[in-house]
Order: sequence, then structure tokens, then C-alpha cells
Amino acid sequence: MANKADTVKAIKEKFGVDVDEALTGKQLDALLAAEDKSAFDALLGDTNSNTPDPAASSDTSEVPEGKRRVKLGKKAQPGVTFLHPTDKVTIGETPVLVTDDDWTAQKIRQEELARV
Repeated sequence: MANKADTVKAIKEKFGVDVDEALTGKQLDALLAAEDKSAFDALLGDTNSNTPDPAASSDTSEVPEGKRRVKLGKKAQPGVTFLHPTDKVTIGETPVLVTDDDWTAQKIRQEELARV
């Protein structure tokens, strides 16, 4: 089993993305095992919902067209997370970027999700 620094370096070489060594070994191994960049991005979104990414917080003003940054809203049950049906991104306490579609809009209206 490789150490975290080696795994982070391998992820950088494979996907061209720096990841935080603060992630667990299991999370890093899962990221490295991703088949392609889109699968990697989906997994990285899942890990970011549990571990804040300092780089993600710095680009909150830049949201691509057709996307929306959301997190759990005030009417969401404690301890619950949502899986966006299109993007397959886990939505929790940490803001994530998802497609601005009917599902997202409905959850925002119901106050289960909040815009960030």
C-alpha cells in the first residue's frame, strides 16, 4: 500500500489535479482508481462534501452557466444528504456545484437545499 504523498502524486500525474492529503487513504485510493476524468470529478465531489476544499471556496463567484452552487437547506432532515439525479453529486453541508434543473429548483423551493 502506497503512502498518501505517493497516492496524491499519482493522482496529479493521472488527472492533472492536486488533491488534499487530508483525505483518507481510502478516499485517495478511490480517486486514483477512477476510470476517467468524469468519474474522478464525481468522486472528488463526493469527498469534498465531507472534506472542505480550500480551492473550491476561492472560486465560489464563478459558477458556470446552467449550474448552481447548493448545500443542505434549513428544512433538510439532520444527517441527511441528497444525491443529485443527473450529476450524481452528493449534496451535504459543504456547498457543491450541480446542474440547475427542475429537481434542484424544487428542492430549493422546498427549502431542503439552499443556494450558496
